[in-house]
Amino acid sequence: MTTETEQVRLRKQSTIEPLQKELAARAARLSVIDLSSIVPLFVKYNGVLEQDRTGILFAVGNRHFIVTAAHEVNRYAKHLCYLYVCGALPGSTVINLVGDVHSNEEHDVSVISLTSEVANELVKGHRFLRTTDVDASSNERPESYVIMGYPLAKPFHQKRPHEKRISSIPFTFFTALNSDEVESELGYDPSVHLLFKNVGTSYAMDGSVISTPRFQGMSGGADFRYPSGSQSADSVERRLVGVQISAKAGGFVKATRIWYALRLIADHYPDCANAIEIGLE
Repeated sequence: MTTETEQVRLRKQSTIEPLQKELAARAARLSVIDLSSIVPLFVKYNGVLEQDRTGILFAVGNRHFIVTAAHEVNRYAKHLCYLYVCGALPGSTVINLVGDVHSNEEHDVSVISLTSEVANELVKGHRFLRTTDVDASSNERPESYVIMGYPLAKPFHQKRPHEKRISSIPFTFFTALNSDEVESELGYDPSVHLLFKNVGTSYAMDGSVISTPRFQGMSGGADFRYPSGSQSADSVERRLVGVQISAKAGGFVKATRIWYALRLIADHYPDCANAIEIGLE
């Protein structure tokens, strides 16, 4: 006689193989992914740059921002450990993200306002997302989802800062919404969060099986939804739905809905409020 816990485990296990097959099919269809709207972010400790998280490039009107996860951001500012970003072109210098930072710590999302000088550097080789690239509705759809970010390069376990390797290769993670029962301690609120499956493996863009890395460095990554049956990864079809904030190996990836980042922008930059409202109609 199996216990209730064992029954739940078996039920979850029985969903993995069909899900894997479906993710493989999606990966094969979405053969080219546009990664130009995400960037790795760094923190400088004792004069040494360390890769820390991922940022999403976003613009409203003439204002430019980086959207990311909020955890640790305010602590960095307090201790003058500023965030940095690197341009996309060969020979690009590391740029200090000097600018206003606004955070919603409850929902773990921050927006960093970029100076015109920083924005002008980042537009070289990058694409800033706009409200037309966003789906801020609360509707959850059984479609294709792709999480994009910059996981920290191996070795993950090193404790000395100079051995914490920097990764210049973004990771794309094909997934689906999590329909399993959610444990209350996850802090999951369906009105605030999106929860995606993380079953331990995913698929490369050629459909081959790859192991899902630990998600260190993926905080602040972009969560995109693609229409069901999409035959390409054209950026015209995809919509940004969330900002990745946490993950559990073999379990889930949790994101804050993008609406909360847009709300931060509208609250602190009134000249952007109308553009956001009109863009999301």
